[in-house]
Amino acid sequence: MIKDNTFQQFTLGQQESTQVQNAPSSTGQDFVSSPNVLQTSKSIVVGAGQNRGIVLDSNLGKVVNQILSFGDLGNLIGGKKVSLIDASANNIFEIPLLSTGMVGGTIHWVAIASDGTDHQTRTGITTFAAVDKAGTLTSDLDEIGGSVAVSTGTFTGTWSIVDGTNKITLAFTPTSSLTPTTLTLNWTLNNETGSVITKL
Repeated sequence: MIKDNTFQQFTLGQQESTQVQNAPSSTGQDFVSSPNVLQTSKSIVVGAGQNRGIVLDSNLGKVVNQILSFGDLGNLIGGKKVSLIDASANNIFEIPLLSTGMVGGTIHWVAIASDGTDHQTRTGITTFAAVDKAGTLTSDLDEIGGSVAVSTGTFTGTWSIVDGTNKITLAFTPTSSLTPTTLTLNWTLNNETGSVITKL
């Protein structure tokens, strides 16, 4: 049972938990000096890097699961890329893939386009997998589903895998019927294989 003024950290992938006692619930005041505690105006994130976990605030009666602006939580990685080139493959992130390497993940994404008068949004879920056998890369990519809303015209978005030397690159191609002045991709990767991700 979690008492008032107690914050409990649950570390992903581990059974152990750590408690920080006598912490104010939502005052935004300093309460402890620790490199593993990050304070925000209304909530507290305990842990850093892979130890960043879920914080329970018993006084607020809810789970505070805060991911810093397009930050990381365990194997969950987020990004935002602005000023995409319309109808072209835009490199989003890359993953190293050495001999005998095996990687895969699921991307949840939202693309937006606007010319200042009309607006378009498309969402999607994309899965990918890749393996390397003695320097020969084999990869696959599937679009699971998505939704689109446009004030006029059409808007599509597709992902592709570019095989490189000891790496793969995930690229996104937005195609809008507008002449967009805003063309942005927001994405979250569930990095199931725990691979090193380089945002581009």
